[in-house]
Amino acid sequence: MKAHQLIHRYDINHWRKYRPFEPQYAKFSPHEILAGFKIEDICMQYGNARASLLCMEVDDYGRLLVTHDKLHFVYIRSKFLFDALANYNYCIDLSWQFLYLYYGYDDYGIIQDRRRYENETKECNKESLRYRLVGLAKEQEKFDYIMAFLETPLTKEIRSAYNYIKHRGTYHIEGLGINNSESFPMDFNGKKLRMITRETIDVDEWKEKLVEFDISFYKYLDKLIKQIMPSTFVEGTFYSGDLSKLSREVEMWYKTSETKEMVKD
Repeated sequence: MKAHQLIHRYDINHWRKYRPFEPQYAKFSPHEILAGFKIEDICMQYGNARASLLCMEVDDYGRLLVTHDKLHFVYIRSKFLFDALANYNYCIDLSWQFLYLYYGYDDYGIIQDRRRYENETKECNKESLRYRLVGLAKEQEKFDYIMAFLETPLTKEIRSAYNYIKHRGTYHIEGLGINNSESFPMDFNGKKLRMITRETIDVDEWKEKLVEFDISFYKYLDKLIKQIMPSTFVEGTFYSGDLSKLSREVEMWYKTSETKEMVKD
């Protein structure tokens, strides 16, 4: 499937509507606002990944390439491939943060204090997510769903390739330069000297894998959003009663916060 077909068949514009604006702040709780904000983060990285796939399908890169030959063509396409690979992996991590924040503290302090928000997202990992979903929220089924997606052969392969680059360097690209032989071209008294090599990947083959993963991730996240987020979250209207409620809640938070500071002093 071509990237432009992917974008039309699996449209994400309805995800973008979860970005919280004034109506959402007036009508919904902090944990729902934070989750909506994180959906927007996912949309941005997911869009970046798709943009890189689209760039892989370009026939003329113009001034991006000094020389328009096969070698440089393979290079620029591999660059966009690795960009997409990284962005799709960011989306996996951000999908965990989406759930971690939704099932986290319902506290305006996380919105008011950027450091608290950043610490919350930094603390999100498999075990902390398990604790919030299973230990606190009793959402074993959702946790199992997330882990099942992570353990699918395709997701594991995408994750493994990303971690290979992150921790070991890079791959050798088929058609781009020469990979070392596995052993030195002569022996030493019958002994072989091993030479360091890189794993080789084919750009076209991996582009198809990323297209397949895009579809898989779309279905995975779309299901989570529909199950978790309030159906009315995307509505763009609010009323005076919503503002009155928000005013009371913010005032209460400030009073509680000030009391805690006085106790510390």
